[in-house]
Amino acid sequence: MKPNRYHPSLLFRAGTAALLATLGLVLPSLAVTYLKASATGAGSGVSWTDACTNVAAAVTAAAAGDRLIYAAGGLYVIPATVQPADGLAIYGGFTGP
Repeated sequence: MKPNRYHPSLLFRAGTAALLATLGLVLPSLAVTYLKASATGAGSGVSWTDACTNVAAAVTAAAAGDRLIYAAGGLYVIPATVQPADGLAIYGGFTGP
């Protein structure tokens, strides 16, 4: 039987989080705004179902304190007027639900 193998950085991250929790420190979780052109929900960005359907709406929703936007795979046009806040990260290529 082969031993389980883990990437050292994953062990470090998991171990660090456990250590901080033991010390009573909690890492802040980052809220995510979801972006999916074909979403049919409320458009609030709080889930894949209720995802924002354009970049401008997602950036506006993320300005409320989220630091991440997850974009479903597709082509999105970013208007020149959209100015993301400092520290905002946009990750794409997700399949969504």
